[in-house]
Amino acid sequence: MPVKLEIDGIFWSAGVFPLLRGISLTVERGEIMVIGGRSGCGKSILLEICAGLKRPERGRIVWDDIDIATMSRNELLTARQRIGYVFQQYALIANYSIFENIALPLRSRGDLAEKEIDVRVHTVMEEVALFNVEKHFPESLSNGQLRAAALARALVTDPEMLFLDEPVSGLDPQTASGIRAVLHARQRRRERTIVTICHDLYLWASRPHRVAVLEGGKLVEPEENHAFRQMVEARR
Repeated sequence: MPVKLEIDGIFWSAGVFPLLRGISLTVERGEIMVIGGRSGCGKSILLEICAGLKRPERGRIVWDDIDIATMSRNELLTARQRIGYVFQQYALIANYSIFENIALPLRSRGDLAEKEIDVRVHTVMEEVALFNVEKHFPESLSNGQLRAAALARALVTDPEMLFLDEPVSGLDPQTASGIRAVLHARQRRRERTIVTICHDLYLWASRPHRVAVLEGGKLVEPEENHAFRQMVEARR
């Protein structure tokens, strides 16, 4: 079952500068939430807080009615097995092959045979159109291939909730469209909860999404996405 995410009164400061100022938001099970905003406005920090990678200064992050701050370390590690995360800078391990990078979340579970790991890794590589690079190392891949590999690693455990940090930024239109198509297909088949951030909301304009903009430390949801539609019309 997909995860329901609740953000309740989140604060975060960079030194004395407040980046997040009392943000609250609910992302329902199986929903795709797109959060836009300018570079440096705090989008990545908010995403890491939502995923339990950082603790807010104040406020709560709730997964399926459980405040993750109340979880023990082992409980949080177990809960994180239900999520996938794509970092903006990929976070692939340089001296691991692409196959080993993608297989890493499966190996960390310790309950799968090598044959099953091999099948799952090659299946997800095919899903993201990543071919004939399983033995290569990250330094030899293009930007688009690195993003596809990072996405494959996030998807390989079939997570119930996905957090994506600029997953199509800097990509050519065809590659970006392919990655979005993979995410939508996965969400339709398994009704996964997806939270993605980007600085250009137009990149996600081809399909209806729930949209919010982070500005001045606050999260603003355009009423019925009116501002989002205006932006799309202006770009046509």
